[in-house]
Amino acid sequence: MNCALLAIGAPTVTAPPAKSLLSPLPIDALEITSANGAIALKLHTTGAPPDGTMLRACPPQNSGCRRGVGYRVLGKLDSPQNGYVDITSAYTGRFGAPAVGQRVFVSVNACVNGYEGIPLVFSARVPAGA
Repeated sequence: MNCALLAIGAPTVTAPPAKSLLSPLPIDALEITSANGAIALKLHTTGAPPDGTMLRACPPQNSGCRRGVGYRVLGKLDSPQNGYVDITSAYTGRFGAPAVGQRVFVSVNACVNGYEGIPLVFSARVPAGA
């Protein structure tokens, strides 16, 4: 429990809190765009994810991969803007910019009082630039 709390920057606990109800996350897709050599990675949302929603990702994989390997915690999600949560800086800060044609895998899950929900996994290929 404390590992999950530390991963999102929350204070640790000495006794486990009461189990929290975890609602489904309002995230339904990973979208990658490429324009003028700049790549943007965004999660499409249908609402605001709860505070403390964890973001994990893998290094860029070859386009034929269908399962992510080597997930790492990147932190927690920011608030959505215009229906999207921009995860570009979190991803590229850890792994660098993925190349055209590579596949990116991300995983998100709720973390309420240290209790983690079932992760949602998304992947998308990096498109050629416009």
